[in-house]
Amino acid sequence: MTYATEFPAFDAATLPVIPAHWQDQSWSNEACPFWLIGPDMGVYIDHADPALREWEAPTRFSVVEMQDGMHTQDGCNILIDTDDWKAVLALEYKARIGYDPFEDDADMTVETVAETLAEYAAEANA
Repeated sequence: MTYATEFPAFDAATLPVIPAHWQDQSWSNEACPFWLIGPDMGVYIDHADPALREWEAPTRFSVVEMQDGMHTQDGCNILIDTDDWKAVLALEYKARIGYDPFEDDADMTVETVAETLAEYAAEANA
C-alpha cells in the first residue's frame, strides 16, 4: 500500500521532502497518508489545503509514537502536531543524532537533513 494507491486524490506535488528510509504505510481507512519513520515514530501527512482534510485538524503534520513499528496499544500518542516540516525532520534528527540541525545551522535545508537522516538510518541498519 502506498499513499498513491490508498489516497489517489492526494496531490503528490504538495508532499514535503520525505527521507528515503521512511516507509510509506498509508492505508485508506486512515484520514491521510502515513509514513513510518522508524520503529518508535511515524508521521501522518494531511492535505496542504485544510478544506480537503477529512478532519478539521489544525495542523498538517502529526508525528505519533510507535512501538516496534506498530501503533501503541493505548491509541495515538502524539509527539508533535505542526505545520512546520522542519520541526518534523528535527524531531527525528534529535532522536538519531542528538541536536536540531536547523537551530545549529541557519543555512541547513530540508533536503540536506533528509539525506543525512537516510544515511544515518542506512548505517544503523548495516
